[in-house]
Amino acid sequence: RIPEDSGDSTLGWELQSFHGGYVVLVNNATDQIAAYNPLTQALHLVPHPPEDIIFSISPEFHILFSEEDQRVFRMVCVQHQDTPSLAVFSTATSEWQVLPWVETPPLPEGDNRLFHPGTQLNGFVYWKHASQAYVLALNTATMQFSRVSLPHFLAEIDHMLFRLGQTKDGKLCMVGVDDSDTKIGTLVVRVWGADDDGVEKWMLEDTFSLSKFVDVTKSSTEYDSTVQIEAFVDGFVYLCIQYGEHIESLISLSLETGKLNKIFDDTYTSPAHPYIMSWPPSLVCNKEDSQTKITGCSVEDAGSVGTEETPSALVTAPQSHKFA
Repeated sequence: RIPEDSGDSTLGWELQSFHGGYVVLVNNATDQIAAYNPLTQALHLVPHPPEDIIFSISPEFHILFSEEDQRVFRMVCVQHQDTPSLAVFSTATSEWQVLPWVETPPLPEGDNRLFHPGTQLNGFVYWKHASQAYVLALNTATMQFSRVSLPHFLAEIDHMLFRLGQTKDGKLCMVGVDDSDTKIGTLVVRVWGADDDGVEKWMLEDTFSLSKFVDVTKSSTEYDSTVQIEAFVDGFVYLCIQYGEHIESLISLSLETGKLNKIFDDTYTSPAHPYIMSWPPSLVCNKEDSQTKITGCSVEDAGSVGTEETPSALVTAPQSHKFA
């Protein structure tokens, strides 16, 4: 069981990341880190890195599992601002180890090092720069950083209008809202791949008008409808649609089929935290499958949602793109 929060309601357990069926939570009041599996209820408490290693008020943590033994894991801590720092905690040694920050190529002089929350995919953790058109990528095998360029219109895009994820067949993919046309917004899908000349770059995969996601019967002249990206994993994009100040819906979009699936209709309260978890062994009949859960602001609020194999990812506090 996760230890109780302190009496100060502004401090306590905060969801940071999801991977391998585990959620990573951080308690700023007690300087504890927890790796929790909601299905098995396995709980691992990790001490906070020493202040002489990580002194940022908001370091970021991601869990890495051993391929040989799922009971052994590492916790990676990244501090972008101030002095960039990288540290790893291993359950094998129960100690934090500081690693050199190796970045190729080095960041430009004067870079403010402000990044959106990281996304963990296929052996990498990716961070979108807050004001420039690139993604910082950490290879979790070599613990070295590199950069991936993005289309220029994504330079200063809001965090809730952009997500990195992967297609159902595991290709690196991104979705972003392009509002260069003031009359209508477009959800743009690009996949990282090689062109006819063998040059790797972001290839346009698909586009969707934001009007596809808005229920016109719920729109009013008093308020604009707004669309924001809540999460993107394994070919499914989760979108929050806001109608006025108090009505929100959560839908999923399959990039493979273009099919929309309504998860919460008018009862959704953001932010939510979709994540993927295995079926309980007692429900598996000679077939591997998966089940989606949607949590509220704490793991105790989890409830099952029926979707067509809909997976999920971490979602943070909402901001939005207006759709007239």
